[in-house]
Amino acid sequence: MCAKDSNEGIRQQARIENDRKKFEYGQKEKKYFNKETRWLTRKAEIGRGVSVKKSDNYSHALHAIGQGRQMEVSLKQQKAQLFRGSGETGVSRSSKYGFTKYKQILDQQNAIERSIDNTFGRQMAAKDQQLINQHRRYTAQNR
Repeated sequence: MCAKDSNEGIRQQARIENDRKKFEYGQKEKKYFNKETRWLTRKAEIGRGVSVKKSDNYSHALHAIGQGRQMEVSLKQQKAQLFRGSGETGVSRSSKYGFTKYKQILDQQNAIERSIDNTFGRQMAAKDQQLINQHRRYTAQNR
C-alpha cells in the first residue's frame, strides 16, 4: 500500500486556484469579444440606418417633384383653355382679355417651381445635415 501524499491538499488548492484563474481569463476574453462584436454590429446598423434615411429623404423629394409636375400640367391645361377670341361672333377681343387669369396661372407656376427648388435645395440640405449630425451622435454613443 502507498503512503498518503502529504502535499495533496496543497496541490488540490493549486488546481482550484489555477481553474479559477483560467475561468476569470475566459470570462474577460468573452467580455472583450462581446464588446468588440457589439461595437462592430452597431456600427453596421448605424451605417444601414443612414443609407435608408438618405434614400427615404430622396424619395420624399422625388414625390414632391412629381406632385409639383402634376400641378403644372393642370395649370398648362388651364392656360390652354384661355381663349382670346369670341367663338360665336368671330369678333376678336381686346389684347388684354384674360391677361389677369393668365398672370394668376403664371404666379401659380412660379410658386410650384419655388416649392420644388426648396424641396431639393434648402430642405434637402437641412435633412442631409440632420442625418450627418444623427450619424455622428450615434457613432459617438457607440464608442
